[in-house]
Amino acid sequence: MSEQLILYVVRNREGKFFRRKGFGGGGDSWVEDIRKARIFGKIAGARAVVGFFSKQAAQYGLPEIVPMVALICKPIDETERIRVRDEKAKETALRREERKTMAEIDAARDRLANLQRRKVR
Repeated sequence: MSEQLILYVVRNREGKFFRRKGFGGGGDSWVEDIRKARIFGKIAGARAVVGFFSKQAAQYGLPEIVPMVALICKPIDETERIRVRDEKAKETALRREERKTMAEIDAARDRLANLQRRKVR
């Protein structure tokens, strides 16, 4: 059994897609690459964009809403990636602990040498 997910993009009459600009973004509102397009999970957001451009930029024509159907069939198995990441983190922690222990040993040797020098004098 596969599930369907319907996503929406807005396309103008030139075939360009509406893009997300982000906070204080600049640049063109329309891009040719659909991978850079703003994708709406609900049709209401896409309708709002169409409504805005129908009033503000009517000379360019009414944009259209393009539904895209995605099939959700197979989840991505991340267990191997997580296992490798955790092993690497354990190795890093062991190396850190080893360096810390070596530093403590060196500090103890220095203290011992200082105490022995004081005794000799």
